[in-house]
Amino acid sequence: MDALDLLVNRRSASRLSEPAPAGEALENIIRAGMRAPDHGTLQPWRFIIVEGEGRDRFSQLLEKCARDDDMEQKAIDKAQKSPFRAPMIITVVAHCEAHHKVPRWEQVVSAGCAVMAMQMAAQAQGFNGIWRSGLWTDHAAVREAFGCREQDAIVGFLYLGTPQLKSSTTVLPPDHAPFVRYF
Repeated sequence: MDALDLLVNRRSASRLSEPAPAGEALENIIRAGMRAPDHGTLQPWRFIIVEGEGRDRFSQLLEKCARDDDMEQKAIDKAQKSPFRAPMIITVVAHCEAHHKVPRWEQVVSAGCAVMAMQMAAQAQGFNGIWRSGLWTDHAAVREAFGCREQDAIVGFLYLGTPQLKSSTTVLPPDHAPFVRYF
């Protein structure tokens, strides 16, 4: 797949099934994430792969968090089911360190770039995914389960698998005015 074509036609896929990336394909995805822009070569990211029984453990964790937070039954059910939206989830943690030249926000952005690179690498190999965030990225019990320190941030959960639906391409409107400005 041509790199420019991949970039300008990228679409998230929320309906994902087996197989998940494995072997060389998964290694390529991880390597792509590790090539994200990284001021100071801090490598401010950690990737935690959740698959197989890990999805069961993650489901139990989210269900417990939802119950402990006195959520409605509908929200508890949604939390319990969410790890099964895809055969693999890569949790991306911005592993931030105090640095005199590289502020925390830049380290978080770098980890976010890693998520994008991994999703692009997955799509280039015939897989796809969707980057999800939300309530669970900041939840204390979820952060603890993924080994976050106080200064760390979960930047998202990258759900990966084989897309069930063919992605449609979005044509950018000829008038880019709302999106692009020149200074």
